Amino acid sequence: MDDAQPQNPVQELQQPIVPNTPKEQLKPQILSKTPIIIMIIVTVISLALSGYLAYQNYNLNQQIGQSEEISPSPTADPTADWKTYKSDRYKYEFKYPEEIFKGELYVYDDGKTVNITNEVSKKLLELDKNSGFQLSIGIRDDRSELGDYNSYWQKDYSDLGLLKTGQEINNIKRIDELEIIGKVSGIFLNEQQTDPQIYKIFTFLENDGSLYEISLNSFNKDLLETKIYLFENIINTFKILNPVDDWNIYNSSQLNYSFKYPTTYTVYSPTPDGKYEGNLNIVSNSDQINLSLADTAGKQTGISFEDKVKNFQYWDWKNKKSKMLTINGQKAYWMTGEENGKKQELWLIEGKNHYFEFRTILDYDSTIINSIINSFTSF
Repeated sequence: MDDAQPQNPVQELQQPIVPNTPKEQLKPQILSKTPIIIMIIVTVISLALSGYLAYQNYNLNQQIGQSEEISPSPTADPTADWKTYKSDRYKYEFKYPEEIFKGELYVYDDGKTVNITNEVSKKLLELDKNSGFQLSIGIRDDRSELGDYNSYWQKDYSDLGLLKTGQEINNIKRIDELEIIGKVSGIFLNEQQTDPQIYKIFTFLENDGSLYEISLNSFNKDLLETKIYLFENIINTFKILNPVDDWNIYNSSQLNYSFKYPTTYTVYSPTPDGKYEGNLNIVSNSDQINLSLADTAGKQTGISFEDKVKNFQYWDWKNKKSKMLTINGQKAYWMTGEENGKKQELWLIEGKNHYFEFRTILDYDSTIINSIINSFTSF
């Protein structure tokens, strides 16, 4: 029996088996570039933002550092523990260090002159010529100190006020300037010849018709020049006080007016019953200062303020001076002169329904009297 042989065996072995692959799978795959671009953009923005924030933080730290360097740390007030002197009459105050000014405080005329030295129980001429010095406050009033004083004030002090720092006149040199009570005032070194020779550093200022001079005096010029800083600290504490802040108030319910007066003054009516408020005396309990207030006739009968003024102008006062004023929004007239050998002064004020007349003799403290007049109000 014949065995069956396969046909074309070689041919079967030589034919490879080729899988049936779709044409689409044979194309090369191309990756999308969009995610890469987005990642690059995000990275760039992140780096830029980080750099900007770092730069801003650096600038802020620089500004804080500069601010800390520029802003001075608060310093203690060198005058905080100093003693205060206050003049109730002339309404000013200043401070001074007791550990330096060990002498007695000499006060004249309730504060018109104040002197104190650095040596116990010694006045200026008794001081050691090398180490002694004196602080002095002096007030000059143009009404009570007439004559030579007025020309001295108007000429010499006016000339000094025109000097610039470094300039001098008559051996008085302007060495500095400070703002005192809201006004720029020069600091001066006085080297004028005196007997005995006394040098002084001083400043001056005018306020409400009065001149205030503050000085430091010594026989030793070199010593004095080392005390300029001390002197400037002292005058920086100088203050003009409001004279009426702590005064009493007089109110008239009869004639509808009010004014202020010092607590050391007495107000009374000289009328028989002591009750009429159209005639008052305002009297100092210590200085014999007398200011009278009177309700003067005319307004209710139709006489004008100008006609009242003309009546005063006919008065037979010698050396008469006068001027129109405004006091608290009210028409006012001021006149001064001599009558029976005494200097007189008066004010006429137009009130709401009355004319009021103040009158006094010129032997008084003008600061207080003027403050009383200027506080007058009719309502």
